[in-house]
Amino acid sequence: MIIKQNEQFELHASLTPYNGQHSLVLSQHWPQAQHPHHRQILQILLRDAERVIFSDFLAGNGGAA
Repeated sequence: MIIKQNEQFELHASLTPYNGQHSLVLSQHWPQAQHPHHRQILQILLRDAERVIFSDFLAGNGGAA
């Protein structure tokens, strides 16, 4: 999913199950660059409780779980 986008830049996030946890991957994409490219910038494993806190934070709820 794209979580931030403008004319030159996109920030993508994906969340997939991984061995009882969730793998969160953030990546950057520059579709309008002279040489368009995509680069992974972060990958972390989250337990269920951590995923809920992070989701609340992104939703603007201050991380209250």
